[in-house]
Amino acid sequence: MKIFLKKILYLLEFLPKMPDDVFQLKLFRNHMRKVIFNRDNLYFLDNCNNNNTINVQENNKPNIMVITHDFSNTGAPKVTLDLCKKLKEIYDANIYIVGPSNGDLKEEFDKYGNVFYISDLPSKKENFVEFCNKFNLILVSSLSNEIMLCLYVCRNFIKTPIIWYTHEIHKKDAMLPKLGIRVSDLILCVSPLVEKSIKNIDKNAKTQLLMYGLDDIIMPVYPCSKEKVIFLCIGTLNKRKNQKLFAQAIKMMPEKLREKCKFYIIGSPLQKEDFVYETELNIMTSGIKEVEYIPNIPQKELFEYYNMSDCIVCTSVQDPLPIVVTHGFMFSKISVISKAIGQALLCE
Repeated sequence: MKIFLKKILYLLEFLPKMPDDVFQLKLFRNHMRKVIFNRDNLYFLDNCNNNNTINVQENNKPNIMVITHDFSNTGAPKVTLDLCKKLKEIYDANIYIVGPSNGDLKEEFDKYGNVFYISDLPSKKENFVEFCNKFNLILVSSLSNEIMLCLYVCRNFIKTPIIWYTHEIHKKDAMLPKLGIRVSDLILCVSPLVEKSIKNIDKNAKTQLLMYGLDDIIMPVYPCSKEKVIFLCIGTLNKRKNQKLFAQAIKMMPEKLREKCKFYIIGSPLQKEDFVYETELNIMTSGIKEVEYIPNIPQKELFEYYNMSDCIVCTSVQDPLPIVVTHGFMFSKISVISKAIGQALLCE
C-alpha cells in the first residue's frame, strides 16, 4: 500500500496547476488507467521498493542516465544492455540505468552501471529537475511511460540533452510517441520502419537511423543430431509476434513431411492477455508431437538452439528490427521473414 500511495503522489507532483493542455490530461488519464490501477500490468511496482538515494558521481567521467522500459529477457532490453556496455567501454562513463520493474536481465545490467527503479527517483518536480541536470545525457531507450510523462512536464527546466532511442513502430494517433517527440532533442530510430512511423506523426521531428550493434559471436560447436530439419520461432508469446501463423503453417504441412521436422517455439507471455494467447496457441498445436515449447531461457542456452537449427522463422505482424533475425543472419541460418520486418530492407 505504501508503494502504491508513493506512485500516486509521484505522478500528482508532476501535474501542473490544472492545465488547459488536453494532451497532457489525456496522457495522465490513460497512464493512471493502464499502469497505476492495473495489478496485472508489467509496470506495477509492488516488488520494486529499493528506496535508494541515487548519488550522481562528480568526477571527470560523463554521467549518462539510460532509461529502459523494463529489465525482461526480451529484444529491446537486450539491445539496451549492449548499449550500456558500449557506453562504458568507449566513454568510460558513469552509467545510471533506470527501469520500472525487476526482471531477468537486471543482474546483467548491474555489471555495467548503477541500476535503480523509477520509485527511487525524486518525486517533487523541482528535485527531479535538479537530478536530471546533473547528467551530461539522458538516453531513453524504447518507451517508458512514467519517465516520458515526467520529462515532458519538466522539459522547459531540464538543460540536459535528451535522446530517445526508439524500437517501436508507432501509430499516428498514439499519445506517448507524440510526447516522446516533444521532449527529445534527437530521435534515434532502430530501423527505417520506425523512422517512417515517427515522420508520419511529425514530419519535422529530428530523426537519425541507428541500427543496434551486437557483439560478433563465433558459434560454439555442440554435438547434435541432424536427423530432422529444425525450425525456431523465438519471441514473447503475443499477438504482435503472431506465433499462431507459425502454428497454422505447421498444421498445413503433410504429415509425412512434418515428421521429418522439429519445431521449437521459444518464449514466454508477459502481459495478462499474452497468457490467453499462449493457451490458444497450445490448443492449436495440441496433438502435433513435432512442436515443442521452451520458456524464456538465458542467451547462452538460446545459442545452443540456434546452433542445432536450420531455419529461423519470424512471424511478427510488424517488427522494427527483431534481434532473433539479426542473430539468425549472424549464425548463417536461413531466415523466413515478411516485408513487415525491419531486416527485409537488408535482404532486398
